[in-house]
Amino acid sequence: MRVCVLLESWMFLSSSAQESQYGSGRIARDYHNYFSMHAPALLQVGEGEARNNPSVRLARYSSFGQAAESFAARYGASVRGVKDVHQFANALVRAGFNSGDDMNGGKTGFANYLIGIIGMVKIRMECES
Repeated sequence: MRVCVLLESWMFLSSSAQESQYGSGRIARDYHNYFSMHAPALLQVGEGEARNNPSVRLARYSSFGQAAESFAARYGASVRGVKDVHQFANALVRAGFNSGDDMNGGKTGFANYLIGIIGMVKIRMECES
């Protein structure tokens, strides 16, 4: 059975896939933090530290749903109603989700990187326009 979700939803899920290494990353596994949200964050149940930078505090959640709600509360207004993948990725950069620059903790070229992942998630979900 195939499930096709709204465009905004698969872009949202792509953000989670990118941040959590498709759910297999340490932060996702240990903290149920599928969006790499820093603490303090809405709905967090605890916090932990980033492996390479103990001064960075990461939010801990009890479930994917809780992490998703927290992400949506913090960044949802920036991307709500956006249907273009380029606009979606760049809106997240402008909102501060990722700076797009590895010199200050982000990922250089983040928007283009996320755009590629959004394309792959769409293919994996086999959505038809």
